[in-house]
Amino acid sequence: MNGKDYKTFGAGSYPVYGTGGAMAYIDTFVHDKPSVLIPRKGSIGALFYVEEPFWTVDTIYWTDIDTKQIVPKYLYYYLSTQNLAKMNTSVGSIPSLTQSVLKKIPIPVPSLAEQERIVAILDKFDALVNDISVGLPAEIDARRKQYEYWRNKLLNFEEAE
Repeated sequence: MNGKDYKTFGAGSYPVYGTGGAMAYIDTFVHDKPSVLIPRKGSIGALFYVEEPFWTVDTIYWTDIDTKQIVPKYLYYYLSTQNLAKMNTSVGSIPSLTQSVLKKIPIPVPSLAEQERIVAILDKFDALVNDISVGLPAEIDARRKQYEYWRNKLLNFEEAE
């Protein structure tokens, strides 16, 4: 779905997304379910996953996902693997995506249980890579264990007979 102008609305708590992320907060929303936001102009490969109510401007698409078939975050992760930048339809200098191009992307749809399993695994990796409060302690713990292993191995002198 296409975004729309937001400037006629009052200030509020709902984020307005453009291709660069949240750019304002207004008092109404266009959609209130989990969605994948896909920039259609500019940074066309920079997807957003949102779970809270939001509004979008006309440079970004939002998705209305049938959750009986697709787990929203699974769709986000899958679309993140597609090189959307290569699907650029612009002849000018500003990259552009059209709905007709996006609708041609084949999306594998395993069972909901399998989609949830995939999302759970990718969420763990995402947290390790992108959340310093999760990733850094895990890395420190791994290095501590590595250090202890090598300390014990290097300093374990067996008595010569």
